Amino acid sequence: MMKKKPTVILEDSEKIRNIVIQVNLEANSTTVFSSFSAWENLALILEGLGVTAQKCIKEGMSRRKVYEQVKKYMIEVLSSYETK
Repeated sequence: MMKKKPTVILEDSEKIRNIVIQVNLEANSTTVFSSFSAWENLALILEGLGVTAQKCIKEGMSRRKVYEQVKKYMIEVLSSYETK
């Protein structure tokens, strides 16, 4: 018997903003789904990055390693993506 995949329902409100980021590692592409402008998406995604980095540091990763990985991603990885 196949397990049914859970349905995820995201609703935006004044206090909750949702952005869905779909990453295709094979095609080296990313799709962002949201009801906001690209500028708002950028700000919210960077906020999420900051929170994730802080969580890594709190879980024991050195601050330097976290910063190096973020820098590497921003400079090396992002430059290989194409926008449509």
